[in-house]
Amino acid sequence: MAKIAFIGAGSTVFARNLLQDLFTFSELHGSTIALMDIDPVRLADTETIAHLLADNAGAHPTIEATTDL
Repeated sequence: MAKIAFIGAGSTVFARNLLQDLFTFSELHGSTIALMDIDPVRLADTETIAHLLADNAGAHPTIEATTDL
């Protein structure tokens, strides 16, 4: 499966829109989504949104979140 990394994932609106688009591709279902941002609060918000979007799309990705590369 693919691994997709988002650097600057604390940009919640951008990440939400991009993730929503990615989860529409069945070829990417089950992929790993790696979220990275230096702001742990904004990163946590994006991680929560990513899980909600994935559940709604039935995408079943592995979602990782980190503040450190």
